[in-house]
Amino acid sequence: MRKTFTLLGLVGSLILSAQYHSFNYVGALSSNGWTSHSGTLGQQSTLQTASDIGNSLNYTGIPSPVGNRAYLTSTQTEDVNLAFAQPVLTTAYISFLMKVTDVGTLAANTTATAPGYFMHFSALFGNDLGSTGIVSRLSLRKGSSPNTFNIGILNNTGGTTTVNDIYGGSAPTDYQSGTTYLVVLKYDMTGTNGQTSLWINPAIAAEGTPTHTSAFGTSSKLTQVASVALRQANNIGNIEIDELRLGNSWNEVINSGSLSANEFLKNDDLLISNTLVDNHFKLLTKDEAQIQIYSLAGNLVKKGTFKTNNIVDVSMLAKGAYFVIISNGKIKSTVKIIKK
Repeated sequence: MRKTFTLLGLVGSLILSAQYHSFNYVGALSSNGWTSHSGTLGQQSTLQTASDIGNSLNYTGIPSPVGNRAYLTSTQTEDVNLAFAQPVLTTAYISFLMKVTDVGTLAANTTATAPGYFMHFSALFGNDLGSTGIVSRLSLRKGSSPNTFNIGILNNTGGTTTVNDIYGGSAPTDYQSGTTYLVVLKYDMTGTNGQTSLWINPAIAAEGTPTHTSAFGTSSKLTQVASVALRQANNIGNIEIDELRLGNSWNEVINSGSLSANEFLKNDDLLISNTLVDNHFKLLTKDEAQIQIYSLAGNLVKKGTFKTNNIVDVSMLAKGAYFVIISNGKIKSTVKIIKK
């Protein structure tokens, strides 16, 4: 038992709870750290066209962006999710940049039409994600003026929702299409009932008063948050997402800019070919490296020395999540994989 705790401590010491995903790749999200759990595989992908800075969205006050950006549209059906490095048991946070480029297909500006939601937290991750255990639905509808939109949240399910529950008032703020906004979403599991908070363009130095907070819903609160999902549906408009950060505190996902991108666990700067694994993955380091694979319980299940582009066979492992530690004297990195 002591050996297990020691190994678990080793894994824990190498995992940062903060994660940074800059969409610094070309192609499908499902081939770059995300899992497709619904709809047509491979639809959600990155945009490589010019944007605020290079191919990225940008917001003054956070670290400069890199890479490309993700694209969600009402004409596609794929939903994907990104697992937290470790499930969060208290407060889950995500920050990201968002630009709505087309409001034409958004739900109408009326309480008679449910808004379309495009993001949420879940207690599950990977292929296990379904319609249960979903909280903090982030939604959009048309604003009161042309080319504008409202942003709403639905904390949980159960009960009869009102416009105040979703938007925080009967006359919510109109946000302009074509403008980049900094968004922070939080789900708090510390109280009797779960509670969702939303910030739009917040003061960055410290966690201030939310734009809107909701404890709506009679369903039980989650006991953990294991992933964040991006959802496509016929009433979400066209949305660009970038510079996504996950964590369990405000400082982990947003700050004055003193925390550089290099201090986050980067999901898109991986040293292996794929994190969603059938039977094997490929080592992508420039030089030979040692690999250790641990279960979530902290047990060492495989180790060895491999050359670059060598295949690492994991067909003998049971389905589930594992931590892969890669080191060669020059680098030391930890990557979470999901064995299908």
